[in-house]
Amino acid sequence: MAIALAPLVAAADLVLQQQTEYRAGYYWEKELTTIRIKGDQMRGDTVTSMTGATNNGVVVSLPGTTSNSVTSVILDLRTGDSIVLMELYGQKWAVKTSVPRADSKGNSLAKTRLPAPQASGTATAVGGYQTELYNWTNRYGARMKLWVAKDFPDYKEITRQLEKLYNLHATADMPDLTVLPGMVIKSETDAGGTNVIKRITATLISAKEEPVDASAFAIPGDYRLTNPPP
Repeated sequence: MAIALAPLVAAADLVLQQQTEYRAGYYWEKELTTIRIKGDQMRGDTVTSMTGATNNGVVVSLPGTTSNSVTSVILDLRTGDSIVLMELYGQKWAVKTSVPRADSKGNSLAKTRLPAPQASGTATAVGGYQTELYNWTNRYGARMKLWVAKDFPDYKEITRQLEKLYNLHATADMPDLTVLPGMVIKSETDAGGTNVIKRITATLISAKEEPVDASAFAIPGDYRLTNPPP
């Protein structure tokens, strides 16, 4: 799978597409996420579909697998405040949320990071790029593999734009991708333990400069703004 990328310039609007696959036992689902960044504003639109299940390697149909759900998030990259757009029971809601500043025990999450991902020395081709495998483990024991392409065009500019997003979530539960010497074009997370979702695989489909209209970050007129439920 080739990854399309148009040349980027400083302060250009950025559009990325990523496919994420969640596996839980015999079941799995896929998400296709489009991320649009304009200055300090970001919008993510995610289409989720239940793909199916396997029985001894054979795909088994599941009821309702033809229907997709769409969730949109509008995020202020300076403050972390966000608005989630959702449709529920025929009604459209815009729910305001904020980035958590502390964990369930009240401990601050700000700037608490584990060591940077470590190079494994293993090289492999992914998505038409030569990559090096990096490994990382969070404080809960979840293991992550990162395939990093050092020759990915304009990866420094892409990372610079994404750094504001990373900084909002700079906790001990995610690696600092901005220190890597290339673009992460694939990641695989093994949650392990008693987690329902056992493996998460994310693959970058495209990253390109593309004008983003400011209206993408406004709440549509037919959505009702409300606070998060208890």
